[in-house]
Amino acid sequence: MKRAILPASICFWLTSAAFAQEQKVTVDLKQRPLTELFSSIEKQTPYRFSYRDIVLQGKGNVTISERNVPTKQVLANALHPLGLDFELQSEKNIVIFNRAEVRASTPSGPAKRVKGTITDASGIPIIGANVMVKGTTNGTITDLDGNFSLEVSEGDVLEISYIGYLTQTQRVGKESTLA
Repeated sequence: MKRAILPASICFWLTSAAFAQEQKVTVDLKQRPLTELFSSIEKQTPYRFSYRDIVLQGKGNVTISERNVPTKQVLANALHPLGLDFELQSEKNIVIFNRAEVRASTPSGPAKRVKGTITDASGIPIIGANVMVKGTTNGTITDLDGNFSLEVSEGDVLEISYIGYLTQTQRVGKESTLA
């Protein structure tokens, strides 16, 4: 009995340690589009990137050379000079956004984080649906499981859209999980 428990404990410990450590990557790009940086990181890590095309529009190319460096450091070095930033929204989803737009769209009331899952009529999660606070540039994209998380104020109206579906709206109340 002790032999069966010990290997399971070691396996759990190794798995926990892997998640606790920052994913390290190696990149060497000279005057390449940001999308190539994202692709390189996706090939080396479990991370996937979400962004709106307009966020990258006009940002030019990136030159970066890093060896065995934490992903967060690589992204900060590449994105900050371009006025962009990122947020790890789940264990695997990184959202890219424009720092200036986030500052401009910060809600005036007390902010809170709301979470939810976007599904179709059959209950199947919708990957990459846009969830925006109406009238602002504050928004996010759903992850691989249809989940999202967003800073909002009570009374904000969320617009949920996806190609091929009708846009839906939902007013934010006191709840922190939206259905």
